[in-house]
Amino acid sequence: MKLAPDVRWETGGSIAYRETDGLPAPELLGDEEEFSGKDFRWGLETRLSAANWELQGEYIQADLDGRLATGYYVFAGRDLGTRDQVVASVERLELPRPESTGDPWYILGFNHFFSQHTSKVMVDVRVQFTKESSIYLATIQYQLFFR
Repeated sequence: MKLAPDVRWETGGSIAYRETDGLPAPELLGDEEEFSGKDFRWGLETRLSAANWELQGEYIQADLDGRLATGYYVFAGRDLGTRDQVVASVERLELPRPESTGDPWYILGFNHFFSQHTSKVMVDVRVQFTKESSIYLATIQYQLFFR
């Protein structure tokens, strides 16, 4: 939806269902457990873009045969010209496994887009504050877009 000449608001959602038997899911359940059963997922997302700013958020929920996983992220980005962008975000994921703390990650990053936005490099630093300690990570990611 166009709110003004350079302001746009978009919203969307997703829904998925599957039944599976013996699916490895270490990111959801831990390294030792395979998932068998009904997997129902849904999510809502929205994005507001204005000139060279962007705000985006998403909420997701998965019911893994009675075990609930939920998460969200909020993202803000500012374009620095046509190929560079600085970003900040907060994301939280609560998983049905014992070592999942559910504490949010705080992220600062930089994106560089290559010719005609067909690919990009993302570099970020992130921190998670838990009851026991603070966890610091840095990531570099390359994305290639197929249109």
